Amino acid sequence: MSFCLLLYGTPVWIKAMKHETNRKLYIRIQRLIKIKMAKAYRKASAEALCTLTGMISIIIKAEETAKLYNAKK
Repeated sequence: MSFCLLLYGTPVWIKAMKHETNRKLYIRIQRLIKIKMAKAYRKASAEALCTLTGMISIIIKAEETAKLYNAKK
């Protein structure tokens, strides 16, 4: 569910992910979601939370979604 909201309109804004500040913002948002899902401490890294929750990084998922959209188009 969290991916659906974060990935809305991905083909339009995926080029903005080239900027480090935008990437950090999305990783921070996803990290907070994963902390709640895993019931982990705030000290846990984003990579460790990916492993604990079984989710992939939002940046990778966004790039995949945009490529899939462009392939269908």
